[in-house]
Parts: sequence; structure tokens; C-alpha cells
Amino acid sequence: MGGLLLLFFSYPIAVLALVGGKGLLQALSVRTFELALLVTMITSTIAAIASVIFGVPLAYLLSRFNFRGKGLIEALVDLPIAVPHIIVGVMIVLAFSWYVGLGPLLHKLGINVVDTILGAALAVTYVSATYTVRVVETAISSLDPELELTAMSLGASRGRTFLSVVLPKIWRSIVGGALTSWARAASEAGALFIVA
Repeated sequence: MGGLLLLFFSYPIAVLALVGGKGLLQALSVRTFELALLVTMITSTIAAIASVIFGVPLAYLLSRFNFRGKGLIEALVDLPIAVPHIIVGVMIVLAFSWYVGLGPLLHKLGINVVDTILGAALAVTYVSATYTVRVVETAISSLDPELELTAMSLGASRGRTFLSVVLPKIWRSIVGGALTSWARAASEAGALFIVA
């Protein structure tokens, strides 16, 4: 039975090798493929950037502070991994359609989410930002908090401490988290079939 799975895995590679570069170039030159690739690159990049902008502060909060409701926030961060991505698409459509949620306000402002790059970016950000948050949270948690306390005892603000003490030590994790989120966003299809 395992041999059938290996055959299934190797068959597309064998066809690609047989068809060669010419067939691949022909497939890549189809206009719909080019547009799909462009939309994928744009939405995945937006998702990766958004996951860093919003995910790094959240990761810092979760790794450095204990507060009431932290467990709920932790669960919400992990939720996108558990929700089927077709359902994510439905949730984005419901949350931002013109007749419910934020939709009426956005519609009045001339902002459409459904069937747009914005909607696609929201959907793939929803399913991918968790990875940046968790990778960065782990990196921050592994740092000795005494380094930050020392910097703050010498007069540095929390923001300055983050920029000068924490960020230099976690930047690789931020890049890794962003790349993981980008890859996850690029591979998403379920939510996009519903939203875009």
C-alpha cells in the first residue's frame, strides 16, 4: 500500500521530467496561471507583512505578561489552525459582506472585501498569522527576561528595550515566522475559493 502512495508522489515529478522545461513554460505562460500566481504573491506578501506587524507585539505580550484572559487569547491565536479553511472563507464573507458586521460601514466607505484582493489577503492572513505569532513567542520566551529588566533599570523604556535588546536576538525568528506565514498563505486555496 505504501508503494502506491510513493507512486502517487513520484508520478507528477516523472511527468514533469518527461515533458521537460518546454511543457512547463507553456503551462506557466497561460494568462490565468500568471494572474493566479500574481494574486498569490500579492496576498501572501500582505499576509506575511501583516503577521509581523500585528503578530510580533502579540507574541511579546503573550510571552512576557500574565493577565486575565490570556488563555482565551492563546486559544484565539491557535483557532485558525483548527478551523477548516473553507469555513474561514465563509466567516470572512459573513464578517465583511455589505449587509452584516463591518460590511455596511465598509460599503459606505467604498471598501469591498468580497471578491477582491483585500478579501483574499484577509483570508490568507487569518489562516497564516498564527505561525508568526507562535515562532516569535517561542523566541521571546527563550530570552532571559533579566536582560530587559537590566536595560529598563538603566532608564530604557519598554519600547527602547524591545528595539535594542529583544529585537536583535529574535530577528531571525521574525523572518522565519514571516516566511512560514508566507508559505502557508501561498498554499491556501480553501478560504480563497469562498472569498475571491
